[in-house]
Amino acid sequence: MGPSLSLQARKLYAARRTALSRAVAECSALGGDGIVGVDLRVTEFPAGGTEFTVRGTAVRARSRSRPRTPFTAHVGGQDFARLLEAGWVPVGLAVGVGLAIRHDDWRTGLRVPVALRNQEVDGYTQLIGHVRREARAQLALEAGKHGAQGVVVDDTRLRVEDSECPAFEGTRDLTAEAVFVGTSLARFGRPGRPAGTRAPLTITRLEREAAR
Repeated sequence: MGPSLSLQARKLYAARRTALSRAVAECSALGGDGIVGVDLRVTEFPAGGTEFTVRGTAVRARSRSRPRTPFTAHVGGQDFARLLEAGWVPVGLAVGVGLAIRHDDWRTGLRVPVALRNQEVDGYTQLIGHVRREARAQLALEAGKHGAQGVVVDDTRLRVEDSECPAFEGTRDLTAEAVFVGTSLARFGRPGRPAGTRAPLTITRLEREAAR
């Protein structure tokens, strides 16, 4: 059973899937087989709400071997060609989100004297470590749904915010969010690499994640 998601994290996934599905539909309408150079942007409105924007370049295969549905990949045209030469094919964009909140009560405050505010606090370290692990696990889980054997990670983001707790006056809540974005890859063979070409991109193999 995979790691559970909070309600807010599920909303983020749903919005991201909607944006990607619209981009794939537009690619299909253009007769494309996939989208390379995908740029997934997330912006927040001052009045509330989150906007997901997907931009990329639709590409079409010349051969008879064509995917049933258009793929999405963050890699550009040159890196896409390098992956194909190395025997890897992109199958879809994968996103992992980890979100958690820690209540900062008087017990935590006592552990952080004013003179030692720049030192590490175990509770906060555990919170950040937790959201990173959850984001990595969700990334691997989503890539596995694509039938992938590896992931090329494009972007990792960590956001930590401090806010006043609405339930208990005089206390604070610490919210941590980790987002991992990458392209899930599947093997289709091991062709000989032409002389003079560079090595393929660094690929995180999913079986190593599962073995931990």
